[in-house]
Order: sequence, then C-alpha cells, then structure tokens
Amino acid sequence: MIVEDDLAIRILMRRMLDSEGYNIVECGDGGEAVGLFEQVMPDLVLLDFMLPGLNGIEVCTQLKALPRGATVPVIMVTALDDPTAIEQAFEAGAFDYITKPVHWVALRHRVRRLIQYKRNQDQVLFQASLLEQVHNAVIVADGHDQVLYWNHAAKRLHQWDVTGDLSRTIGQYLLFPDGKPIHITDVEAKQVDGFWDTELVARQRNGTLLPVQTVFTSITDPNSLHHFTVGISIDITERKAQQQALHNSRELYRTLINHFPNGAVFLYDHTLTVSLVGGVDNTLFMHPNEQMTGHVLYDILPRSVMSTVMLPCQQALNGESSTVTVEYQDKIYQFYIHPVRDADNKVEAGLVMAQNITELKKAEQILREHQNSLEIIVEQRTSELTRTNEALQWEIAGRQRVEAELQYRVEFDQLMASISTRLISLGTMNIEQGIPFALQAIGEFANVERSFVFTLSEDEMLLHSIFEWVSPKIVDLEIGTTIQQYRTIPTALFPWMMERLSLGQAVSLDAIDDLPASASSERKLFIARGCQSCIIMPMTYNGKLTGFIGLDTVTERRSWEADVPPLLKMVGELFASVLEHRRTEAALRYSEQQLRQITDTMLDAVYQIDVDGVVQYASPSCWTVLGVRPDHLLHDNIFRYVHPDDVQQMRMAIKTVGTAEYRFRHSDGNYVWLETLGNILLADSDSGEGYVLASRNITERKRAEHELQELNRLKTEFLSTAAHELRTPLTSIRGFSEILITRQLDENRQKHFLKLINEQSSQLGKLIDDLLDISRLEAKRAMTLHVESLDLCLLINNLVQTFKEAAERHAFSVVAAEPCVAILGDRLRLSQVIQNLLSNAVKYSPKGGTVTIEIIERADRQLQVNISDQGIGMTPDQQVHLFEKFYRADASNTAISGTGLGLAISKLIVELHGGKIWAESVHGQGTTFAFTLPMVPADEAPADLASLITTQPAS
Repeated sequence: MIVEDDLAIRILMRRMLDSEGYNIVECGDGGEAVGLFEQVMPDLVLLDFMLPGLNGIEVCTQLKALPRGATVPVIMVTALDDPTAIEQAFEAGAFDYITKPVHWVALRHRVRRLIQYKRNQDQVLFQASLLEQVHNAVIVADGHDQVLYWNHAAKRLHQWDVTGDLSRTIGQYLLFPDGKPIHITDVEAKQVDGFWDTELVARQRNGTLLPVQTVFTSITDPNSLHHFTVGISIDITERKAQQQALHNSRELYRTLINHFPNGAVFLYDHTLTVSLVGGVDNTLFMHPNEQMTGHVLYDILPRSVMSTVMLPCQQALNGESSTVTVEYQDKIYQFYIHPVRDADNKVEAGLVMAQNITELKKAEQILREHQNSLEIIVEQRTSELTRTNEALQWEIAGRQRVEAELQYRVEFDQLMASISTRLISLGTMNIEQGIPFALQAIGEFANVERSFVFTLSEDEMLLHSIFEWVSPKIVDLEIGTTIQQYRTIPTALFPWMMERLSLGQAVSLDAIDDLPASASSERKLFIARGCQSCIIMPMTYNGKLTGFIGLDTVTERRSWEADVPPLLKMVGELFASVLEHRRTEAALRYSEQQLRQITDTMLDAVYQIDVDGVVQYASPSCWTVLGVRPDHLLHDNIFRYVHPDDVQQMRMAIKTVGTAEYRFRHSDGNYVWLETLGNILLADSDSGEGYVLASRNITERKRAEHELQELNRLKTEFLSTAAHELRTPLTSIRGFSEILITRQLDENRQKHFLKLINEQSSQLGKLIDDLLDISRLEAKRAMTLHVESLDLCLLINNLVQTFKEAAERHAFSVVAAEPCVAILGDRLRLSQVIQNLLSNAVKYSPKGGTVTIEIIERADRQLQVNISDQGIGMTPDQQVHLFEKFYRADASNTAISGTGLGLAISKLIVELHGGKIWAESVHGQGTTFAFTLPMVPADEAPADLASLITTQPAS
C-alpha cells in the first residue's frame, strides 16, 4: 500500500512496484490510509512523513495499534533527513526509512526483502506459537547432545537473550547435582516407559546454579525418523530453600528442647515476632506454647518482665549477648539472651533461654545463713580454734579491703555528683567557670600535679588547649612549660597519639621512656612540659573524637591505678557533652541572628504560615515583592491573595515538591507571577505545624519564557515546513529527470516532464529568494531601494491581471480615485508586497469569492491600500503573531504551501518605505490587510527622491 500526497512521486512508486509483480493500492491522505489498511490488510506499507490531515507518524502509530498491524512492515518516506525525524519514525513502529529524493534501486531491494521477511515471519510464528505458550522451560536436543530448540521460558531460566545460543550442548545447561554434565545417553539409560523425572541443576549464563525438577521424554520425527529428547524443567529453588529452612528450624528447636529442660526457650526475628517456642516451664508465658508462634514479645511476656528484657533483646539483634535476672510471681528466672547468626555471620534472630533458678537462689540463701552461723561459732570458739582464728583474720582483712574500695567508690560518686551538679547549675554557656573546678577536683582526687583539657577543631587539623589545673606544690618550682604556651597545636605534629585517640584508645605512660620510636614528636612535647608520667583519655561525642582530658606528674613517676582510667573516661564524656552543647547553642544563636538579619534584608519575601494559610511572620521585603505591607499581612490568610485557579495547585506543590509557581494579587489589583520555595515546620509529634515560604517575582521571566517558547515553536514549524517545501520540488525534479535520462519518451511527454521540472525549479527558486530577502531586510541598510516615482494604481492593476488568469475561482475588484497620486518607492519591492498579500487572499479563500483592492488617499498625506478577501479569517490569537517570521496562521494545513516569511518580508519592505502594515480579521468571515505609503506630489518631489524615504524600519 502506498500512502503519498505528492501525485508525481506516487506515480513513480506505482510504476516501479508494478514491474516487480506486486498488487498495489494507494491513497494520498492519512485518515483514508487507516481505513484502506483495514480493508486490504497489505503485506507492506510505503508511508510519507508529511501528509495532509494525519501526518505519517500518527498514521504509523494507528496502523500498529490495529489487530494485525503490528506484524506489517512500514517504510517511512521522509524529506526530513535528520536524527529526530528518524527516531520518531522508529518509535512509532516503522521497520525502515528512505529519504527524498528517492533512490529507486534501494527502495526496490528494501521492499523485496521486507515482503519475504513478512512471509517467513508468519510461518515461523505459527510453528513456534504452540511451544511458546508453555510456561515451563523446554529444551529439545538430538542424539549428539546438540540443543536444537528452546522456548522463551528456557531462555528466562538460563538468563539468555531472545535469540539465545543453539551452538551449545545440553550438558552446558543441565547438570547432575554433583556437577557432572547431562548426556543424552544418560537420559536414555534412566528412562522408564519413555520418561525420566529427576532433580538436576540448571546453569545460568552468569554461572549461577539453580535446582530444577526435570522430566525427559523421547520423540521421533515421522518424516526423518530421527530421535529427539525433550526436557521440561521447573525452578525449585524456593522449594529447596523452604525445605532447608524447615530442616534447620526443626533441628534447632529439637536441640534447645533436649538441652534446656528446666525453663523455656524461644526464637524471635527483627520485628520481635516469635518463630519458635519450647521448654517445660511456661509460667512466664501468657499463652500455651503452641499458641505463641507468630506473636510479638509484648503479647507473650508479662509487662514487668518485658520492661527488664526489652533492651537486651534488641541488643541481641545487634550482635550483643546479655544475662538478666528477673523476679516474677515469687520465682526467680535467669534470662540468657544471645544473637543467632546465619552462614554469612549476619544476625538473623535472637535466642532467649529463661531458666528457673528459684531453688538455686534458695540454696544460696541457706548457704549464706549457714556461713553466718559458722562465723558466729568461729567467733565464740576463737580461743580454742587457732586455724579458724587465722581464717577469720583473713576474712576481716578482706572486708577491710572491700570497705576501702566502697569508701573510694563513695568518694568517687560524690566527686562525680559534685562536678555534674556544678556544671549543670552553671549552664552550657558558663561552662568555663565549671571546668577549672572539675579539673582541680579530679587532680586532687587522683593525687596528680596537673590536669588539662584539649579540644579538637571541626576540621580535626588543630588542638586547642582551653583549661589546665596545676597543683600549688609545683607552681613555684617552674618545672616545664605551661598550657599557655600550647594554645593551638597542629594535630599533624602528634600522629602517634592522635591515631590512638581517634580509635578510642587511651594513652597511658608510667614513664615517658615507654614511648615508641615513632612517637618522637610526642616525646619532645612531654619532655618540654617536664612530664614524668601521664595518662590521656579521648573525649568523644556521638562516636566522634572532640578532644582529650589528661593527668600528669612532674616530680616523680607514677604507676596508674586501675581506677584512674574510668574516672577520666566519665569526666571526659561529661566534658564532651557540655562542650558540644555549648558549641551547639552558640551556633544556634548565631544562626538565628544571621537568619533574622538575612530575612530582614533579603530581596525575596519570607513569611511563615500555619496549616490553614494564616500568616504568622512576614519579612520587610513583602512590601516590595508582594505589594502588601508586612503588618497588614500578619494574621491574614495568604491564600486570599492567590489566584483562585492556582490555590489547590499551590497547596499540593508546597506539600509534595517544595516549590510552586502561581499568580498573586498585587496591591495594584493585577496578578503577578511568584516562584515560592517552601519548607514544612514539624511539631514534636511529626504532625504538620506550618510552612516557611520564600517568594520572588518572576513575572518578567514567565513572559520571557512564553516568548521563547513561541519563538522556538515558530522556528520548528518553519524548519519542518521549509524542509518539506524544499525537498518536494527537488524530489519531483530528480524523479522526472531520471525518467528523461533512463527512458525513451515521445516528444510530447518529454515536453510535459520538462515543463514540470521547470515549474518545480521556479518554486524552489521562489523559496530561496524568500529566505535571502528576509536575511537582507533584517540587515536593514544591507538592502538598497531603487526609488522612483510610481503610479501605484497602475502597478496594482497590472498585478491583478496576472492573478485573474491563475485564480479562476476568484473575482477581483480594484477601487481607486482617478487620477492616482504618485508615490516614491521601489517598484520591484512594492510589487513583492502586493503579490504576497494577493497570494494570501487567494490561498486562504479556498472556496473562491471576491478579492477587493481599495486605494485611499488619506488626509495625513498617506496613501492606504486595503486588500480584503472572503476566506477563512483568523482568530485573535493568530492575529497577534501574524507578522512574525516563520509564522503561518494555519500551519496544520500542509495542503497550503508557504514558509511563513511572506508577511514578515512585506512588513519590512513597507517600513523601509516609511509606511505601516496591519491586518483586521473575523474568524470564518475573511481578512483585510492594509498598508500605508507616504504621498509625494510630483511638483514637490526633490531631485534626490530617496531622501524622502526612511531607510530604517519603524520600531
């Protein structure tokens, strides 16, 4: 089927295809092509890209949507030889394309190839449709293990593309569970009654192995008597995984039950849902064992028990083990809570083993009571039992040690309470007054001579010494340097120490000589400070190193007791917390101050609204941007100012996208375009509390965007139309010239074809002239006017005579005063203007009618020419763009030729003559084009006629 609106090209295509023996149907309209396709169902469609009515892309899309249209090849014939047009053709479903001028030999071969492809495709689709309906993977192999066929399900199972790979053997796709490849001889040996059902392994293209259940059977081709083996497989990966998981779960359950008889055991997943339950003592549970699977821990454990074990249960899912003692209903339980890991060492569940230790605790209590009784007996019999007395003395010494440790702990707790109370009472902003007190307290408590604190800069490049306490007993000794000499130190000077602190490790030195050779910088610092022994503990906040706290001695070496690191660690954590809070509060206040200054001085209007749109804050810039005073905007509803058509869209955009463009009523009553960026303010409950909005006036930008879009649209239409208009005559010229060269024609036909070539050449030249004219005219002074005195009435009458002969359906009427006043102008250029306007009147009056030309002498010494038609007229929107370059009032109608340059050229020519041009139209009733030219009576004409004409176009 040929779909081409150019009759000459359609004739050439029909003659070429007739000689190949094809049956041809043809049409020249897109809508007619769709109906004709359904009637004849052709094997191939030659489709022109540019058609009246539906264009080629739309026709191709509709053909492919028909029941049998998807399999019919379509060749697009296009004059638009550009990547965008070609891409559109293929996206619409075209099989191939060919450009104009048509290369007839290439077209003949492409048609022949696609016709054969269509016939082969129909036969193959019919034969393969049966097996392709099967959902299981099907592989057919011959007696030599060679794969002859596999369906789409098999290709999906083995992860091959649509074409697959039939150059392989069946053993490369199917294996025994031990990895040995399958051979057809193995299959034949294991078949019973012609079938063998077994579990195998399927190998995918990337090497992955999947378990499959496969049934083999043998078939014989009745024509060739060859034997073939058919394997039908299904993926059983999920089934095998479920079987293995069930087996593992049962084994784990059995092990727990067998080895944990005195209590209860259960498994839970990451959602705290119980998956396995067992044990003989279910006193703790709120349901029988068989009913607890699938419940969360909150549902099966009492509230008092759950409050104790909740945190350890969550920690077990993070890989931590815990032991917790719980008392419930006069019983004591020991909970052992551990993570359960999979083969990849990832925590997949938590295991809880709850053991009733009530009797054990009772036995311990009885033992303690007996021990107390024994101590009394020993005290009563001290004089008689020497060995017992010695044991008693040892026990007393032990108790004294315990009391000393307890006393130390009490003093330690009092120290921490004192430091904490002092820091809390001062507040984070006065922390400088509390840290010296704390450093003195821990220095005296630890019996050291100096204590100090260093903080780390945000970029971790510098250390800042902020506080130091020095014991009074060494102040007068002037031993070593002080903190005043180390206010700021680069961290790069102490790589050994900083590496350990960044890993959370303390630096503990009983002697400076214990430093390794790699810590040379640290050694110099400690020696300069006169340090004999030191201990330094990292300070961290949220896992990040923020500084360190340290103790050192200068008069003697010190072996640090085990209780010193915990003291430093606790004080360091306290310092890190309050220092970070101070920094955060200071940054917050600075940020709030800056934000207030920015919002008060920024050009954008900033305001805060609640969820209903009531304004709670408005910046001073609201007056310049929104035209509303900030104090008038407060407590008013912002949506009252938004254009009613934009309110809903603005609400949704602010909530979802965060930005919106909408119209806002200015104080002058006009609507302006605003671009608003919004952020949601959330309350503590995560419910919406309101929005902070920042708006700017984008009215000029929206106007510029609209103008740019319109210009791009006009240029696109021009390029499409110009390409079509240029290639169409070129195609005809080439086609008819090829006929003249390759065929013997009689003289009449030769003249006819030469006439057609001449007409198309003239049309091509006219298009090129228009393009050159618009270029010259836009250059303003680049075009020279050949000015002379003209009788405009005579000029118009001569041009009308030409149109009367060409446009037989139209009547022409010229109305003018006699005699006609002479004007100054370029005869050729003014003729071009009148021809353009007369041509438009004829083209856009397809049903004929009268074209009226009026020549009016105006009182302002201007000669006005009106050219009116009775055609289709124009809408107000079309009239706005009428004199723009590349604009065509009815661009969708490709039957009306033109590039959209005629009126733009006419406007520039009239303005070069010092006149004006405009149009008046009523849609459906006709259009009147009018232009004026200055009148210059012959007796007033100067010697230099051109001096009376403005050579610059009017603005």
